[in-house]
Amino acid sequence: MAYGDIDQMRQEGDLKGLFGLLEGEDQYARRMATEALCTLCSPEAAEKLAQLKFRDTDQRVRDVASRGHAQVVAALKARESP
Repeated sequence: MAYGDIDQMRQEGDLKGLFGLLEGEDQYARRMATEALCTLCSPEAAEKLAQLKFRDTDQRVRDVASRGHAQVVAALKARESP
């Protein structure tokens, strides 16, 4: 897997692919996948980010997930508002 593939997954909204990367050992790939999830306005992305912000072994991944979770939740709420 090339790191460029992560951007392609983001562009395609490939949640399954991004979620798979989050299970790997490569902390850089996990952080990039987390950053990609932060750009996707979906309940599934919000749920995964909520988990990552407490459970990932890498502090940087947790930080990105925490900020991203707030952004995605806000975007979802804004989308629901009239």
